[in-house]
Amino acid sequence: MNEKYEAKEKKYNFDEMVEALPPHYKEMMIYRLGLRGEEPHILDETGQKFHITRNRVRQIEAEMFKKFRKREGCRRKDFLD
Repeated sequence: MNEKYEAKEKKYNFDEMVEALPPHYKEMMIYRLGLRGEEPHILDETGQKFHITRNRVRQIEAEMFKKFRKREGCRRKDFLD
């Protein structure tokens, strides 16, 4: 399997994972990670927008990536180039 195909497949699976999140978390992760044409935002900005602490943003993000790693064997940096 070539690398370009693998990267595309991982991206598709990542989008599926984000879509499976509860609506509030989904919106937050799109905002935080800069998905779908958005600019990425720092923890403080994300926390302020969604009325949660920056630590809670970090926890939610870590939970999502932990689940995804279990499912797909990938890391955050694989998707954020």
